[in-house]
Amino acid sequence: MQSHSGLLQFRVDPMLSPDLRRSIDSILTGLKDAERADSLTAPLSLKKLTVDFVSESSLHTLKPGPEFRICVLDSNQGLFSFGQNLDESHVHAVLDDSLDLKQIERLIAPRLQALVKVKEESFVTLGMKNIRKFETRARKITQNAFTSEDLLNYAQALVDLEKDLIQADDLGKLEKVLKQFTKVNIERSKFQFFSSGELAEVTPSENFLLLPPFKGVFIAIEMNWNDEDHFRLFKRLFFFYTLVNFFRSQQNIEDPFFDEKLWESVLDSIPFPVALLSEKAEVHQHNTLFAKLGFAPSGCLKLKLREKILINDIPYNVYRKDVFHLDEKKILFVFFTESFFLKGDGNLTPSGQELGIISSSIAHELNNPIAGIQAALSLLLLDESLNQEAEQTLTEMKNGAIRCKQLIETFLGFSRANPSKLQIYESTMSPIEICYQQAQNLLRFRTVESGIRFNFESIKHADFKAQVNLSLLTMTFYLILGELMTLYSHQLLVANKNQIEKVIKGEIVESSQEIQIQLHELNISNLGLSKLIQNLLTIENFVLQVSDYSLRFIYNP
Repeated sequence: MQSHSGLLQFRVDPMLSPDLRRSIDSILTGLKDAERADSLTAPLSLKKLTVDFVSESSLHTLKPGPEFRICVLDSNQGLFSFGQNLDESHVHAVLDDSLDLKQIERLIAPRLQALVKVKEESFVTLGMKNIRKFETRARKITQNAFTSEDLLNYAQALVDLEKDLIQADDLGKLEKVLKQFTKVNIERSKFQFFSSGELAEVTPSENFLLLPPFKGVFIAIEMNWNDEDHFRLFKRLFFFYTLVNFFRSQQNIEDPFFDEKLWESVLDSIPFPVALLSEKAEVHQHNTLFAKLGFAPSGCLKLKLREKILINDIPYNVYRKDVFHLDEKKILFVFFTESFFLKGDGNLTPSGQELGIISSSIAHELNNPIAGIQAALSLLLLDESLNQEAEQTLTEMKNGAIRCKQLIETFLGFSRANPSKLQIYESTMSPIEICYQQAQNLLRFRTVESGIRFNFESIKHADFKAQVNLSLLTMTFYLILGELMTLYSHQLLVANKNQIEKVIKGEIVESSQEIQIQLHELNISNLGLSKLIQNLLTIENFVLQVSDYSLRFIYNP
């Protein structure tokens, strides 16, 4: 973004707080070539990307337009306080007061890159057109424009120029060499060198000439080639051809599959630790997850196919395969976690099938007696001679059997790739609300015993769009709610309070990529998370952020 700042225009809403405006000023200081306006009504700069920083209080005044709009929230606001639908508010992103240049760059990068590409393509078309004119003009000259001595002297100057260009390893040095050459060897020359970062400064003209890219960067020159003096015109033409040949020679054509960065990105996209080793335990390739394991390559060679091992308290299934390349034997290792079987698309590996068989067997073994108990209790409740106390006891037993069946469904969901539902609830309830209700059911005996209950209001900013295993999410809620009850009991004990009504109040806030539990009075800054909770969060691609009065489940695939 720094190199293309000349293509940017920033407009700052005067309704933003002074602190926010100062923060934005500080962030934009490094973008010296960018335009800056302190009003959203400032005229749009043509052929530039306009970025508006908007206050939430100004959203109602916005209308659809070509600008890229970022709503910036004050320090006393959180991202969850953004009270509008993002599409309906005519803004493209929402940031809080901790915004920085990297966040802004990530947001506007796609549009800025598209603008740069459009400009480059338009100048490529113009440059090629001017080159054809230049060559046509030179062909029309039939008389000798210079002597043999002139030609040899100039040819030697071009050879020296190429030597100097080879020594120059960046665009700044190249520009300095070219300007010095034109000053000494080409009379009456108006010369300018451009790179991709200076596109905003280029004015279309017939003097604009395109050059081959240098290290993947767009470059061009501006030179008054249409000279009536034939000798000077040919000198410009030979100078231009020398530059074209030099920059073409710098373009190394390589097989893209030998690009080290390509293989690194491919391996890092695999969601398991992967390593390719030699028979001497030399690492030829590996991904970031393997590096994080901290497992010695020599230890890998001792592992067998389908062996199960424990690394950092996490169980792994080992896949091992010999790979032969150029008469050399290499060994590929992949460490699969149990989450692989939980998040699959239905095509389970043998270990996943075994997990499904075991879960199904346990479910049938538990379901059969539970079904018999439910039937027996229903039959007993038909007896009209039952007294009130006996009927109440039987009803409670039947409700307990129903909760046992729900618990079986929850654990059975662990063996499914994508369980669609846990229990039939009202169709108006979201999956997040269903998981919370199921967790409440699992905690019922503990809530009765402790006298503590939860009173959470459900708030939905948008439907939670991520596909998660609902059984795992239910179990995660169950464990965390249990931790909250323990912490609440401890705080009551320390404060020596003997409250009649023990209620943990708060809200469950749902958005497209995030779930947040906000608590009214319970301070959870000292909340501890067990390894089981951490593993469940990892399996479901959640990052949990704990502050004094909230838990944020951020989906991070």
